[in-house]
Amino acid sequence: MYAKIVPTNFTEEPIKGAPDNSPDKLRNIHENVFHFVKQPNGYYYNSDAIRTRPREAKVVNGSIVSATGVSGVRYKRQIELAADLTEQEKSHAINALNTMLMKVKMGEVSDFRMIIRGRQRTTHSDAENLSGRAKELKEKGFYFLCYHPNGTKPSDVWEIIPEDTQHRKEHYAAYPADLCNIPISATCPPNGTVLDPFCGTGTTLVVAQSFHRKSIGIDISQDYLQQSIERLNTSYEGQQYVLFHEYIRERAECDYE
Repeated sequence: MYAKIVPTNFTEEPIKGAPDNSPDKLRNIHENVFHFVKQPNGYYYNSDAIRTRPREAKVVNGSIVSATGVSGVRYKRQIELAADLTEQEKSHAINALNTMLMKVKMGEVSDFRMIIRGRQRTTHSDAENLSGRAKELKEKGFYFLCYHPNGTKPSDVWEIIPEDTQHRKEHYAAYPADLCNIPISATCPPNGTVLDPFCGTGTTLVVAQSFHRKSIGIDISQDYLQQSIERLNTSYEGQQYVLFHEYIRERAECDYE
């Protein structure tokens, strides 16, 4: 079993975070979510399933403008005034910029940034043997940073309001359903099964069903299992739930000690 080195931070909404009266430290409003895998590489992870859909480009006065307002006018002016570019490099840069704008118009690229030698601050190493972008900047005088066409991948900090929307009075460790959305969408394939060995009142199972995943829940409390049945029975029908219903009913009839 392997653990990802950098855990995800589940950040509570600041106003509703737990109170903290400690006079000598900052208030803690986050919890860590660890991602465990059976092998260091090659495990299932679908980042496209959790991306935020990119905003679409638009046409303004006959010119294409990206979702973040890139029209190419500013870049063209910077290319023309770039003292570090030769005339040939300027010509190549203008042609490449026009090609990129056409890709935005055709929907092949959602958005982009252009880095021009001597005009933009770079965030990579200047060593050409270590950075392909540094090499490209030296040889061509520019390069592009293209946004992913499927949208932005979530960061490792999720801002979630820690409320129990089900208003469960008998469960003291309830968590919001939103906490399950990203883990299930990204790490469980469409035909996979979500296992919650401490399912409580079934929040993880409800979210799994909403994403059309099969699910198995285990809990020592018969009351919690019955509440899970009622929640799933209220929201979902079909064989996936029936299989779970039979399994959980069988577990609920066991004599727990």
